[in-house]
This record gives sequence, C-alpha cells and structure tokens, in this order.
Amino acid sequence: MTASTSNLEPPEWPHCGRTDDPVGCRGARVPGADACLSHVTPETRADYFSTLHSLSLIDHRGTEFTSWLFRELFRSLQNTDEAEPNGVVDLSESRFTGETSLSGISLGRKIYLAECQFSGHVRLDRAHFTNKVYFSNSSFLQGLSISFCSFTDEVNLFDCTLSKQLTVIGGEFYEDFSAEGIELQQGALFSGVKFDRIVGIPHAQGRGQVTFSGSTFARTIWLDDSVWENLNFYNSTFQVRQSMQNFTCTEDLNMNGSRFAEPLTLNAKATRVDLSGVQLDSAATLRLSSASVDLSNLIAFQPVSISHPSDPSQPRVYLLRVKSLHGADCAMLTLTDVSMDECLMAGALHLDQISLEGIWSFADTPKRRVYGLLRYTQRMSIEEERRWRASVLRPALLRKGWGDPPARTYDFSVPAALAIIYRQLRKAREDAKDEPGAADFYYGEMEMRRHSKRWRTAERWLLQLYWILSGYGLRASRALSWLALAMMATILLMMGFGIPQSSPKMEAVSTAPSNRGKVTFEIDKESAKNPTGDHFTGERFDEALSVTLNSVVFRSSGEELTTAGGYIEMASRLSEPVLLGLAALAIRGRVKR
Repeated sequence: MTASTSNLEPPEWPHCGRTDDPVGCRGARVPGADACLSHVTPETRADYFSTLHSLSLIDHRGTEFTSWLFRELFRSLQNTDEAEPNGVVDLSESRFTGETSLSGISLGRKIYLAECQFSGHVRLDRAHFTNKVYFSNSSFLQGLSISFCSFTDEVNLFDCTLSKQLTVIGGEFYEDFSAEGIELQQGALFSGVKFDRIVGIPHAQGRGQVTFSGSTFARTIWLDDSVWENLNFYNSTFQVRQSMQNFTCTEDLNMNGSRFAEPLTLNAKATRVDLSGVQLDSAATLRLSSASVDLSNLIAFQPVSISHPSDPSQPRVYLLRVKSLHGADCAMLTLTDVSMDECLMAGALHLDQISLEGIWSFADTPKRRVYGLLRYTQRMSIEEERRWRASVLRPALLRKGWGDPPARTYDFSVPAALAIIYRQLRKAREDAKDEPGAADFYYGEMEMRRHSKRWRTAERWLLQLYWILSGYGLRASRALSWLALAMMATILLMMGFGIPQSSPKMEAVSTAPSNRGKVTFEIDKESAKNPTGDHFTGERFDEALSVTLNSVVFRSSGEELTTAGGYIEMASRLSEPVLLGLAALAIRGRVKR
C-alpha cells in the first residue's frame, strides 16, 4: 500500500519542492530553512539536530528518509525526552528506503508514522517507548520486526499492510495494541509477548501462519469480522474472560496447549480446530462452523459446551466433526450436533460422563453379506474398532469393507481395551435415559469381549453362542429365525420319529387261581410303537405342531410319544423357550425408554 495522499497533490504543509516531481519534494521544511531534512546542507542539519531539545513538535512529514538519516534523527532525539516528555515526532506520509532501525533507544515522545511507505525492513530491537506509537495506514514491503521492546502507551497499526512477516519477539505492551484492518500477506509471529491491555485486531486479514506462541493476554483480544488463513495460539495464557466472536479461519484455528483462566466464548468458522492440551479453568461455550475438532488432552474444570452455531435458515444437521478425545477429560464435556465417525477415544478420561446432545452419530459398520444370503446387521462403531478390523494382521476376508488399514502395523487398540471404551459409552447413554441408543454400544462391548477371549476358554464359546443365536440379546430377527428353525426341526423330527404309529391300546390280563378263588385282572398299556409307512401326513403334522407349540411355552403337550419323541420334546422344551426369551429381550432393548 502506498501513501494515501497522491504525489500529484501538494501537501498541506510548507514543503521542500526540490525534486523533478510535478509538486517537488513533499518533505516538510526544517525550521528556519527552505528545504526538508534530506535536502538541507550538512551544516544546517547538524545545527538543527542540536536544537531538538527545544522543540515540542518535530515535523518531518512527507520526507524521504535513508537508513542513515532516520538513525541520526532518532539518536539526536533520544537526549531530548527530559526537556519535552510530551513532545511529538510526526513523520507521517514519509518514505523510507533501506533498513529502518530503532535499536536500543528510549523515547518518550509520541511518534506518528502514519501513511508511510517502508521499502526496506523495519526493525525495533530492545527499545523503550513511553508514549504512543502510530503506524496506521502504512505499508511495509519487507516486513516489521519488534524484539524485546516495551511500550508504555498505545501502539497503533490500523489498516497497515505488511508484504512480509510481522515478527514480535518478547517484550511487553502496557497499553492497547490496536491493529484494526491490518493486512498480513505473509503471516505474523508473536512469541513470548505480554499484552497488559486490550489486543484489538478486528476486520483484519491474515494469510499464511499468524501465530501467538507463549504469549500472555491480561485483557480481552478482539477478532471480530477478521479473516485468517491459519490462526494459532500455542501455549498462550488468557487471564480474563474472553469473547472471540465472528471470525473466520479458512484453514486452521489452533489453540494447542493454551490456558483460559476465566470463561471463554468462542464463535468461529474454521476448517480445522485444534484444542489439544487446552486447559479451561472456567466454563466455556464454543460454537464452531464446518470444523474438524481435535480435543485430545483437553482439561476442563467447569462445564464445556461445543456445538455448531444454530442457523434457523438451514436444516439442523451436524457439521462439527470431532477427530480425537484421546487423553481428554470428558466429565464436563457436552457435544451437540456432532459427528464422531472418525473420533479416536482411547485414553479418554471419564468417557462414561460425556454428554451427547442434539444430532450425533458414529460410523456405521460396513454392509457385508455372507455367501450372498446373510448380511451383518449395521450398528454404530468407533474408529478404534474400524482400525483393528482393518489391520493387516487380520485375514483379508475379515478386513473386507472396513476401509484402509492403519498407517502403522500396530496403530490400533486391542479388543479388551475397546470393550472398556464401548462400556463407558454405553453407560453414558444409559445415564441419559437412552436405552435404545446404548444398545449399539453394548453390542460393540460384547463383540470386543468375544474377540478378546481365546478359543480354548469356555467364555469364548459361550459368547460365540450368544452372538450366533441372538446377537447378544439385541437382534430379535436372529433369535426368531433360530426359533422358527428349531420349531421346524422339532416338527419334522416328531413326524418322523416322535409320534407313534397309532395310539397305544389298553389291555386287561387275568389270572384265574386253580382253586376257583378270586380272579385278578392286570390292566396295562402297550408301548408306543415306532411309526412305519408314511410318516409325513396331515394328521401327524397336527400332532407334531401341537407338541412343538407347547414346548415353546415350556409346557407338555400330553401326547403319547415314542421314546425318541420324548427326548425330542425335552430338547425342544429346553431350547425353544430360551430363543423366545432372547427375542423378547431384544425387542425390549430397542423400545425401552
């Protein structure tokens, strides 16, 4: 950005005019001379420098400064502060060639460097300014560096443009740091800086990396309506309530390792948000648009709410994607309208106390079929399970449909650890009175328990049977299918072997004593005879169906059966009521409130 005043317009102050420019040199005249500081004779310049202590206003607006001339002016000014502590140095609309350096000086006058153009690098090293410093509307073609300086009064960078990086290392700003409308074309770095008053950077634009690293904010930082490419607050400390509202990061917003001692309100739009290692000593409300959020190692001592900003004009969908909860303390965490499809949860603390509100989801298991007939029932699953199932250490057939394997061979958790994660998620949903929502997490917990056991253990076989028969008591269709198969098998076995050829008949056998005494009769029933001929008739089907239906409700049919039929009925009375109970349990788990 060039000076806002066109070179074709004469300045408002008495100017030098000693160039080929149509209006001549724009530099303000040195008092008692007809030329600016850069065009007076060396003798006149030396005499003028010796009188600076008597001047409250030092006016060199529009002057062309070389590195040497700028350095000589401020070296002469450094000894005049005691005489004029409230004086002014006005260098507005000036141009500076070469490096502009203010190193090691101490100055108590106001410095106006507004609407200036710096063609070389501007460097302020170990300097101390006890009055206001204004750079507003200036352009820095080679960047600005401020190292270990202290500013007792306000620093103003309104509407400045920096073509190269702004670098501030160490030092302290005792009053406001104002940079409204600043344009940072190659980013900025604030490292180890202490801001005792307000930091105002609204309506700003920052390309590249704009980083506050290890800095301290004793008052509020304003970022309203600013647009950044990457905005970073690494290991910074915020000592008062912060309200960061309505700013945009086209790529990353990073607060890794920062600490907020007082309540935080954050309302921002970003592609990715890194809150890993952030410490929140007080309550926090974060509304993040279209963001992928990393919450690993988050520490929260008071309730923390993270959600997508509500927009009445848009349908309510979850746009906030949580990438990691590894090491985070979830006891005070509430997530609203979020997708947990790729969220890593291993190592999270108090995961059983996490609160999921609004619209939320986990990744679905793949839609797979076995031999083209049976398919795996879909359910919610966590990213760690997906990585385990996709691992190259598992058979290729079992990895099918589970996505890409982890980058490193052992970059996944073992099933026993995953069972704990699922158990904590299940408890969180049960505590929220969401029994149906907890069902998928219970299924995942049982899956991981089953896979964590070896085949030589009885528990593995028991869990395997529980899974096959009813999907751990959660798949009613599976239990009903097995019940139907068991009933069909019972009917067929009864028709083939259990129902006798005909109903056994009663017979009476008498024994007559030789002395013509009392006759004794013995009444007995003949044994049921195994069927012969056509076993599968309508009449035999009716009898077999009656026996089977009674077995389902754990009753005896009272039918006369063969010996084989008796054993078939006992097996049916043992297994089929169990399958019916598993189906009822699965239905209850899905509809219970």
